[in-house]
Amino acid sequence: MLIGGAVVAVAAVIGLIVIISSGDDERPKQTSNRNAKAEARKKLLAESTDAAMKFLGDVSKRHDVQTAAGAWEASKELFARVETMRAEKKLQEPINLLLKEASTFKKKVLQFDPDFGPAREANGERKYADDLVPYMKADYLEEADKVVARRAHARMLRYIKGSKGWAQKDKFADVDKIIARLKPTKDKRDKLRDTPFYRTALQMEQKILADLENRFRDYEKDGKWTGAEMRIREPFVFFIQKDVSWDTQQVANTRSRSLLGLQDIILSEFGKEIDIKPVKEPVPVLMFRTHGMYQKYAGSGPGVLAHFEPSTGRLAVHDDCDHTTIMHEGTHQLMWFWTTRDGATNTNPGLRSYWFQEGVAEWYSGSHRTRNSDGQWAYDIGLLHAGRLSNLSALMGTAKDAKKLFNLKELVKCRYMHRGRITKTGRTGALYAQGWFLIYFMNHFNVDDQGVVHPEQTGKYAARWREYVKAELQGETGIDVFMEKMQLDEESFKKLSDEHWRFAAWVNTKMNLKAVKDKRIIPWKEQKNRRGETSGEAKDDILTPLAGLEIPPWDRDSIKKPGEKKSN
Repeated sequence: MLIGGAVVAVAAVIGLIVIISSGDDERPKQTSNRNAKAEARKKLLAESTDAAMKFLGDVSKRHDVQTAAGAWEASKELFARVETMRAEKKLQEPINLLLKEASTFKKKVLQFDPDFGPAREANGERKYADDLVPYMKADYLEEADKVVARRAHARMLRYIKGSKGWAQKDKFADVDKIIARLKPTKDKRDKLRDTPFYRTALQMEQKILADLENRFRDYEKDGKWTGAEMRIREPFVFFIQKDVSWDTQQVANTRSRSLLGLQDIILSEFGKEIDIKPVKEPVPVLMFRTHGMYQKYAGSGPGVLAHFEPSTGRLAVHDDCDHTTIMHEGTHQLMWFWTTRDGATNTNPGLRSYWFQEGVAEWYSGSHRTRNSDGQWAYDIGLLHAGRLSNLSALMGTAKDAKKLFNLKELVKCRYMHRGRITKTGRTGALYAQGWFLIYFMNHFNVDDQGVVHPEQTGKYAARWREYVKAELQGETGIDVFMEKMQLDEESFKKLSDEHWRFAAWVNTKMNLKAVKDKRIIPWKEQKNRRGETSGEAKDDILTPLAGLEIPPWDRDSIKKPGEKKSN
């Protein structure tokens, strides 16, 4: 057992010696391998470093690294080389070497030139080049917008102080929002400046401002004339009295909405049928701060609120003018601009049709307007004009008052050359009311075979009325033109006159019955009382003979002067 145990022990020792001997034999090999690897890496490092240094030297030769541009290009090349070396899994030491040199060059860029753009942008910066300055005093912006631009500009100046105009990109959020909102307006104005329209407007500006200066030179009642500023809302060119209490561009923006809306509704009614298009030339509008200043300009009494000047094409209004006044006078202006320039009625304003011009102006000034969801106005035309209808009804009430009424032949003869005499005889109100109602009649009079009136349907004379409007815009007017375009002879004209007066009486009756909704006459079946019950009767819609109302005699001719022939 002992021998056996010794044998085992000896064997164990021998095995241990063998193991130890074997380990002693492997260690030199491992050391040798490590040394070989170290030598190989050392050699590779030296080669890589040499290559990096050579690349660095080549970069320095290619670029003048003592300048911002050269240092920047050098840094870009070095950073690009670093990325390539990383992708190729090159040694880190030469990578770090090039990375350090690249960073040094990049740092030197801004030392050489603090305003070097590419380096600033690489740092997440952006240059503020007074981007908001064009908006701060722009004559096409409202003061509120200019104030916003000025405040944002002041903030940016604080951000960029001492940094050559550069700031972190997040500081530009307000600037970008403001420019995004205002730039379309700026672009539109920049485009406008290179057009014949704008050049004509500038010529108009010089003439009108000089005229205003001359007119107000000695006026002291409301203080000295402070001058006016031109503001454009195509096609309207506003000349707005300067005053600290209002913003001239805001005035142009708000007042132009009615005028632009007016042009739209006239075009929508007549554009396709009589081939009128949006006005392309400057349309001058004078806007005074007070009624007193307007009166001084116009030389008129307190009852005159605004006017259109056929001799100059100008519309003159003031801040207290209401919507209907502007729509009325604006209609005169647009009709003048749409009338053929060499037409007789544009060449001689006295020849213009008095009843037509005032009637059509009342037709549009009596429109109903509502504001859409986008803030713009929508207009509904062809409505009852309660004021003018009341005038007409009152005049038809007594024989004495009816003397102021015109028969239809007299009415369509009326031109502006007759205005003085019409005013003197107190018939101006009648002319306005009758001018409007004749247009209303032609567009709404429609009676079926049973004598039932259908004002909701297109009037039986509507198409002929449009032909007459076309003639007016070609400079033709007078009773002969009216009868030709309305396809009338003496007998049919008299019939139309009878229908006209009966329709006037019927409309008056419906008004008294309160059979009106939203300024439109409604059929008897739609008329309800407060309980929602039908309150109308079928007979309410029957056109009946005239009874109890006075109308002028058909054969009377009051539109002439002693010794002159009947007016045509």
